[in-house]
Amino acid sequence: MHIKNGGGKGGGRAAEIYLFQKFDSKGIERARIELLRGNPSQVTATIDSLTFKHTYTSSVIAWHVDDRPTQKQIDDVLDDFEKMAYAGLQGNQYNYYAVLHGEKDGGVHIHIISPRVELQSGKSLNIAPPNWQKAFDPVRDKHNVLNDWRRPDDGSQVRLVNDKGFMKYSQMPYSIAKKELHRQVMQSYDEGNLQNADDVEKFLSTIPNVTVDRRKVKGGDKILRVYVKGHKKAMRLEGAVFYRNFSAKEFENKKKMPSLTREQKIKELARLEKNIKEQESKRIKHNQRVYALPKVRDVQQNEIKENHDPVRERVIRNCESATDDIQREIRGNNGYSHEGFGELQNLIERIGNRLEGWISEVGNKIKGVINEIKKVELIEKYKSKLVSKNRHKNINKQR
Repeated sequence: MHIKNGGGKGGGRAAEIYLFQKFDSKGIERARIELLRGNPSQVTATIDSLTFKHTYTSSVIAWHVDDRPTQKQIDDVLDDFEKMAYAGLQGNQYNYYAVLHGEKDGGVHIHIISPRVELQSGKSLNIAPPNWQKAFDPVRDKHNVLNDWRRPDDGSQVRLVNDKGFMKYSQMPYSIAKKELHRQVMQSYDEGNLQNADDVEKFLSTIPNVTVDRRKVKGGDKILRVYVKGHKKAMRLEGAVFYRNFSAKEFENKKKMPSLTREQKIKELARLEKNIKEQESKRIKHNQRVYALPKVRDVQQNEIKENHDPVRERVIRNCESATDDIQREIRGNNGYSHEGFGELQNLIERIGNRLEGWISEVGNKIKGVINEIKKVELIEKYKSKLVSKNRHKNINKQR
């Protein structure tokens, strides 16, 4: 299983259409299309509303055809992906959707579309900043080790040459020339002539009309670029044999690497879990600092300040004080004697008189507010009449 992240520009509608259409980019019919999480329409609307240069992140989680993950395993991977991507954020601060594509040979992969915005603040949120591999590779490795899936970092799975994409351009001269170069390199390797990267470059240089260009290109040290006479476009040769640090001996040794023992697996999982927690902790600190939500106490205090009413608070305090007086009187009587009830009755009457005064005060305040509202309404009504009168005067003057 492998995890890759990339950036997206513009609106989100094109991505949504592509992910749910019946055929892929090569015209091959998809065996299965399933929405696993999220609301695509909502996510697309969020992306379309952004004015950033990069509006969304497009992620892919892909399994080898032999892995055959179960639904629970897929859910577990998505849970850990989300936990890492949005570490330290709450559910109302982000959104995304995930779509599963199934292939006819049984392989599956998931596309994840995430708007590059924190929903509460409107600030840009990039879940895959530069060097994102440090955060997501441990998540990938954890599930690969746990489920015995094929690993992209496992030397036994690396191809000597990568023929990916030849089916699409099989009838084009450019592709035929590239395929012929690969065939010759494989033949020389099988004969034992290519032991390292220098041998590969020297061999390619001996082929007529071929020029090797080892300058730095996109793909780093894992790409070898060559020019073939008659083709303006450079050919990007991919595969282990074209790595800058290629060694035939190491390549063959990696192919013979045994699977992890139970003890090795436990140690490796513990190391990966520790790494994941460290990366999540870094993200939590960053996200909570940049996208911090107001604390509940702060919100409550703001609400109290907005709803502050001194008269109301005074009535509440006096009612509480009166209640305390009654409770003290009852406790002081040491029972329910006739005399005690008489004194209690007098106390309640006095409290009632005080409450009537407080209620009257509150009522007067409410009446004052109503009168003020009526005054404002009368002023607005007068202004409206004045504007209408002036409008008629202007019309008559024009006539």
